[in-house]
Amino acid sequence: MSIRSVHLAMAAFAVVSAGEASAQDMGQLASPPEITAKSQVYHRADFDLTVDRDFYPQRALNDEIEGLSVVLCQVGADGDFEQCVVESETPGAYGFGKAHALMLLMHGHVDIAKNPPGTWIRNHFKWTIH
Repeated sequence: MSIRSVHLAMAAFAVVSAGEASAQDMGQLASPPEITAKSQVYHRADFDLTVDRDFYPQRALNDEIEGLSVVLCQVGADGDFEQCVVESETPGAYGFGKAHALMLLMHGHVDIAKNPPGTWIRNHFKWTIH
């Protein structure tokens, strides 16, 4: 296991899935998600999006844990995601949902002709260590 291989796998995801959303990885929601006080909500303004980073959560990498996360993101005026809400992450407490949201806020983009601004998109991601 190497951090470099994890980073390259994540970079490949960002180019393939988050570049232009594919039907199998992303789906438009019929209505906005219910956001409560317990919801994990992240906004573009919450992060320095200019910093290159490895997305795999460090604690999960150290413990050699793989996971799944589902994140809901709202499309902004330019097709980039403006905010994301973690819908689920397994296992919990490793930060897969937050990392997934950050990855989509940094690299996610959809065609606004197909997904108008304000639309919410569901994205699934499987975290693996190579």
